[in-house]
Amino acid sequence: MVVFVWYHDCMRASCQHENPQRHGAYRCVECLRESKRRHHRKKQRYGDWFQRQAGLCAFCGLPLEANSQRIHLDHNHATGVDRGLVHAQCNQMIGGTENAIKLLGLDAVLAYLKR
Repeated sequence: MVVFVWYHDCMRASCQHENPQRHGAYRCVECLRESKRRHHRKKQRYGDWFQRQAGLCAFCGLPLEANSQRIHLDHNHATGVDRGLVHAQCNQMIGGTENAIKLLGLDAVLAYLKR
């Protein structure tokens, strides 16, 4: 019996590995390892931010649910600097607002919201 194994290039745009082959996964083996290390560090940062914010959302100020997957660490996409833990809905609102301001400008966004 012949088994065919299909290899594809890593789909991570910033992959810099010598042999970025993946086997049925989204990322190559090296990128997956890096992702796991980043995830571990991210969990530690979440705990630090949660304590620093006293369990409250940095955007709306309402309580965050500890150990919830619906909590996001918001960050400035231009600088990469963390801003704080926010609810998933707050994170979507922040991202949508940032995109609208980039596309239309702050004055246009504010004018629309004042209608």
